[in-house]
Amino acid sequence: MSSHHFVKEGQEPALFILDEVPMEIVEPLLEWVPLILVADNVLDQVLQWGIKIDVVIQHCHAVALLQEKLQDQLPIEIIPSDGAPISKGLQFLNDGNEASVNMVLAMPTDHVIREIENSANQLQVSIYSATEKWLYVRSCKFEKWMDDDQIISIRSVANVSKKGLIQHGSNWRTTYSGLVTIESTTPFWVLEGL
Repeated sequence: MSSHHFVKEGQEPALFILDEVPMEIVEPLLEWVPLILVADNVLDQVLQWGIKIDVVIQHCHAVALLQEKLQDQLPIEIIPSDGAPISKGLQFLNDGNEASVNMVLAMPTDHVIREIENSANQLQVSIYSATEKWLYVRSCKFEKWMDDDQIISIRSVANVSKKGLIQHGSNWRTTYSGLVTIESTTPFWVLEGL
């Protein structure tokens, strides 16, 4: 007996690649054939992976050069940007009524975090780097089954309550294997190691 999973278009998280990272980080995020956005500064690397790109956010290279490079990727959409590829890409996803996005960055800076918070609208945003996963908890409530003794960080939190966590330096450690809950009155970020 086989099991079949059907995923409706737009139901899986889109994938937005912004920095050069190893293919091993991106590979698991391609499982359900997501909509793929790529910033043009990493286009050459992504083209070497041999994956189908749906959208290129143009901000470093001339559109004519991109069109030439992308002949084998047609149909493809090139979206001009005035130097803010993150907000332009998130605007494209918001306009397309996408529900969530996995963003791939070398390391999210404070500027990137603020840009996401200001531009994500209703998108559920996860950021993947080589060593960490960041999750923007817009709903103000995070619940996840976690193993005992896992370390996480919480960022941008006021009036927070935690279940299943204790302070561990500047981070938090799970106290048991089970459901961990974090609630706040404002959106926040949860950071986990990969």
